[in-house]
Order: sequence, then structure tokens, then C-alpha cells
Amino acid sequence: MDTYPEIVVTNPNVSWIFYSNGEGMFANGQDFYGSNLLAIKDMDGDDDMDIVGSDDGWYSLYWRENFLNSSYNYNKTICKGDSILFFNNWLFDAGTYHYSISNDSGGVDNATLLLEVDSVLPKEVSIKGPLNSKEIQLENYTLDGERFTDYYWDVENGNLQSILYQSSADIIWGKPGTGKIDIVAMKPKSGCKTKSSFLVEILEKESDEIIIFPNPARNQIFVTPTWDPVVVEIINLSGQTIIISSNKASIDVSFLPSGIYIVLLKNESGNRFGWKKLLIE
Repeated sequence: MDTYPEIVVTNPNVSWIFYSNGEGMFANGQDFYGSNLLAIKDMDGDDDMDIVGSDDGWYSLYWRENFLNSSYNYNKTICKGDSILFFNNWLFDAGTYHYSISNDSGGVDNATLLLEVDSVLPKEVSIKGPLNSKEIQLENYTLDGERFTDYYWDVENGNLQSILYQSSADIIWGKPGTGKIDIVAMKPKSGCKTKSSFLVEILEKESDEIIIFPNPARNQIFVTPTWDPVVVEIINLSGQTIIISSNKASIDVSFLPSGIYIVLLKNESGNRFGWKKLLIE
């Protein structure tokens, strides 16, 4: 307890409190305009008397702390393996930690930290959606989330269009190649994180400028591109090139087994113009 008490001076319009520094000196503290009822009480448990005032006109209650000695309590949760700086010390383990330092008022500031350590990481999520897509194609992907966990989506070679409750997202994929979804699961309280990834093969979109007639076909086809000259390659779904043709009026496909093929158009330098599906009956 203070050796010297605080002094309160009041009149009908305004009240003042003068704080004792414990050594017989007083510092001018907070004022209370319109406070007509005052009480002196240790409100924060630091053994210093604080001032509580009321204002009947505004139906308000005011508390002015005596800052000679102050107490601060902190609660923090960290992930196992992480650390936190508490004044001059890095803390790793759960426990209650105290720190005291002299303040400008001649008293002591006491800080208490209750540190908890979360040893359970968020589970890795299972991402569901198409493994194969086409460039500029809109697809939907979902994840099996858990309660009390936040999920953050990041996409490579694609654009997020919308996210619903963090558990479902619409994505438009970019250029042909590989697309990637990264999901970071984080516990808000501790900051513990887990990362999950999902790869998508992005195919070239079928060209609207390529005309194959007839399609489906049995004996021969005519390929009408808008580019000239052009090389036509017919590829099976295993990636094998079956036919290569250069600027022929028609292409014989009578020997091809029934199924789906890719008709790929290139220029004479080997650069791709586009592709289209061909069905052989």
C-alpha cells in the first residue's frame, strides 16, 4: 500500500485527483468535469488507490487509474516450435511469466503473461475438383475443412473468381501447362499452419477457327484452317502421332480404329495454331 494517500479536490463543476508517488510528493492527475460523486478504490489490484466518479446528468461512470504502480495481464497462445518475445526474453514453453520495470512516476509496472502452447496442427485438407481442365475454363473446387480453422486459397496459373465460406472456390485456369492450388489452414488463436497443394493439368482450348468435316468420320476428312500453309497432325489419346499431312485436300482416316483423336495444326516452323477433337466411328 502507498505510504501517502491520494488527495481528491472537488467542487460542484469539476474534481481533481492528485496522485501520491509514495514519497510525500504529489502529481496532478486526471480531472472529472461534472463529476459530483467520487470514490477512492483500488480498481486494478496494484495496491494503488484509483478514482471512480459518476455523472448523474449523463448517467456515466468514470474510472481514472493511479499510474504510480500498474499491472498488465496478457494471454497468448503460440504454436509448438514457435516463440514469442516477452520484453527481453524469447519464450517457448507454456507457463506464467512476470516482468517488472520502474516507471516515470516513481512506481513499478508489473506485467504478467499467461502463455499457452498449441501442439496440434490443423489437418491437411483434401481438395476435390477436376484434375484436368482447359485454358480459360471455369472450374469449382472444394475442401473438407474442420471447425475453428481458417483457410486461405492461393492459385498459380489461374484466377480466383469467388470463395464461399472458405471451403469452396471457383477458378478460371490460365495458359496450357500446370495449374496449382495451395490451401493454408490456420488456427486463429495459435497461428498454427498447415499447407496443402493440388495440381491441375491445363490443356489447350479447342480452336473455334478449325473446321473438320465430317466429324464423326469413317473414311476421309477435310480440315479447313484459317492459316496457310499449315501442317496437320492426328494424335491418339496416348500422345502418339498417327498421321502427318501438309496441305492436302483430304486426309485418309479409314485405317484408324474407332475412338477420339486430336487434330493438331502447326505452321511449317512447328509452332502450334490450335487443335480440335475428331471422332472416328
